[in-house]
Amino acid sequence: MRSEELQLEAKEAERKLEYVNALNLGRATDLELQAMNAFERSQRRIQEDKREEEYQKQRDEVQALFAKVHRRLQSELIELRDYKVLLREYRRVRLEKLSETLGKVQDGRRLRHCVRVMIRNGAQRILQRLEHANLPLEPWMREVLLNCCYVEIRIEDAETQLLSLRREALKPVREDVQQMIDKTKAERFEDLFVRTLELRQQKLSTTASSEQLEEKTMQMEPESACGDSVAPSNIGGESTSDFGSDMQRTKEKDNTPAVPIEKVRADVRALEGEITSLRRLLGDMRANAAAVICNHLRQAEKSAGRNWSPKEAAAWGHRMLSLLVSEDFATTTMKELLKLSPLRY
Repeated sequence: MRSEELQLEAKEAERKLEYVNALNLGRATDLELQAMNAFERSQRRIQEDKREEEYQKQRDEVQALFAKVHRRLQSELIELRDYKVLLREYRRVRLEKLSETLGKVQDGRRLRHCVRVMIRNGAQRILQRLEHANLPLEPWMREVLLNCCYVEIRIEDAETQLLSLRREALKPVREDVQQMIDKTKAERFEDLFVRTLELRQQKLSTTASSEQLEEKTMQMEPESACGDSVAPSNIGGESTSDFGSDMQRTKEKDNTPAVPIEKVRADVRALEGEITSLRRLLGDMRANAAAVICNHLRQAEKSAGRNWSPKEAAAWGHRMLSLLVSEDFATTTMKELLKLSPLRY
């Protein structure tokens, strides 16, 4: 931040000012001057006056620098304070608007969005805000709604981090991907065919060279058995060592940039697993809430059927599920409930 940089500059200017103030010019005492003649005393006074003039000039420059940095720091701190006050006021007004919107929302997606924004803006006592919003939700439903919002916030944060990690993982092949995007489907297929053919030819050439090397080695074995001066082990050893060194260099070259990429990929897999588990948890929470609401409808059917008609019960369950999750989820759940066992009052 700008204020932190100015604070460091102010500390540095203050340190320089203290250093300049602590300087000792070392003026000669009266006893030292008495031991000198008139010419030496005049020369000593001239040098001391010159040093004092330079010292005063340096001190004025350091003081001016310190005052300038201090003024800039104070101005930046005032601006930062005003910004914090404005931000706090903006959050307060936004939370008031969101609190007013809570009582008018009929869709679960928008309701959870309002609650998530309130959480991110540092709202306190959200359960009390939901209660004062006159939403037709029972206390346990409000708790489920709030817990779902916290889980969704964790999913959003994890997805944001996952997006940055995926971009980091694609940096080494970014140019290749961009070139591939600019090409047509036929051009991409042609490039893939050419690359596959080249790899196949390289593999065949490597296999042929290894077979020729084995044939030469087998031909040299009888000669070495007869006491020939040429040692096949040296020939084979040189080829094997050269081939092994080439493979080692290739492996080292491949492994050098792969270390950070592997770490990024591991982080991506870990985040993907975390997001999957959070989504599973969110789905289980919604399914449990739907099961409780359906069970409540069944209990009402058995005990207080005279107060509710089947149509009113279905409408109540649909509205509760719509506020907790969404309209589509409520419609699907109520259809499954009525399909399994229609309400009979």
